[in-house]
Amino acid sequence: LKLTHHLKNTARQQYGLFLKAAGVSLEDSLNFWKMEFTKRPDTDERIFNSRYAYSVRHHYGKEGNHKDYSAYACPKVIATVPGAGECHGCPFR
Repeated sequence: LKLTHHLKNTARQQYGLFLKAAGVSLEDSLNFWKMEFTKRPDTDERIFNSRYAYSVRHHYGKEGNHKDYSAYACPKVIATVPGAGECHGCPFR
């Protein structure tokens, strides 16, 4: 994230739900993702709002089916094998 200022969907979901479980508020989470993603030359605030803000709000149960998602448990994180160009999963695996 710090190198490319972007994460693919599965990594965004895993990290976003981790932040939520760690107690980060929806507003702070939106600000964090916006700050990182808008550092890319091809992404401004308007693009962030149209492509990524919905999924952040969805993690917190504010969009979609309003389900309260929880962070991935360790067995799921360990079992997840990242594909080419992805950087999620367990760093200790």
